Amino acid sequence: MVIITTNTANISLEFDTLTDDIEKLITAEVKAYRNELVRITPVDSGEMRNSWGKVEYNGNWHWHFKNTADHAFVIARGRRKLLNQNGLSRWYGARGIWHNGIRPFMKRFERKLLGKINNMDS
Repeated sequence: MVIITTNTANISLEFDTLTDDIEKLITAEVKAYRNELVRITPVDSGEMRNSWGKVEYNGNWHWHFKNTADHAFVIARGRRKLLNQNGLSRWYGARGIWHNGIRPFMKRFERKLLGKINNMDS
């Protein structure tokens, strides 16, 4: 609750309902985002697709989920050419829609989420 005091009156603004609605919206969108990442995760052995954890919310405006596959960080960073231990160039990362890693998916998610939050009362 926010209380605004002026010389002639006290004005109380109740934000609990609004923050609850935003929290529910963000939770639903993060879960949908996680499910979309699972669906589009490249599959060779299936390990990475099966290694996505559940969405966790700590109650302090912090949502997270992770992928515990050993090679998830390689895929998430995008396709790139690096030197291996023998000094030879080798391509690392996935082809296709994961070519640029996870960053484009995150940017799309942010834009979509902000749009939904901005249009909550529309």
